[in-house]
Amino acid sequence: MCNTYGLLSFTGKGIIDEWRELIGPTTVEEAKEKAPESLRAQYGTREMLNALHGSDSLQSASRLTFITRN
Repeated sequence: MCNTYGLLSFTGKGIIDEWRELIGPTTVEEAKEKAPESLRAQYGTREMLNALHGSDSLQSASRLTFITRN
């Protein structure tokens, strides 16, 4: 398992929905089936190693950003 991670922070109207569409469904299996061009379908390996995270709200993103910076 890789212990390296990076944090990307995007801003803009509708960015949460755009990012989540780009990364694809949460599970790798579903991403490969329903969104084969998504980042998770291409780079995820299994459920807990799904390559990427996308917060579902500004509040969720704010909590995650705070946790990873402290």
